[in-house]
Amino acid sequence: MSSTLWKLVEPFVFLVIIGIMGFTGYVVYSIMTKLSRTVNRKMTNKGVQVTRKGAQVRVKGVSREDYMDKTQSVLVNVWRNSEMEGYKSRLWNTEKPKK
Repeated sequence: MSSTLWKLVEPFVFLVIIGIMGFTGYVVYSIMTKLSRTVNRKMTNKGVQVTRKGAQVRVKGVSREDYMDKTQSVLVNVWRNSEMEGYKSRLWNTEKPKK
């Protein structure tokens, strides 16, 4: 008689374990989605937007065009001031060597 009783208990125990695992998975999933939405909202408010292509950082109060103009002007100024006086490359020297 005990073997027939055990055959009835086995599926019940299996279903209880599967139910507990499913409930735990659902709770973890709901916590992670809520956390993800909250972090995304806070980052967007601070000017950081994360997409599948990467993160984009925006400066509040500055349009994209003004930001790009300022960045480009800084890079151009660095490029213009990067020459070292008196430096002559051995590879790209256009002057003929003195004998």
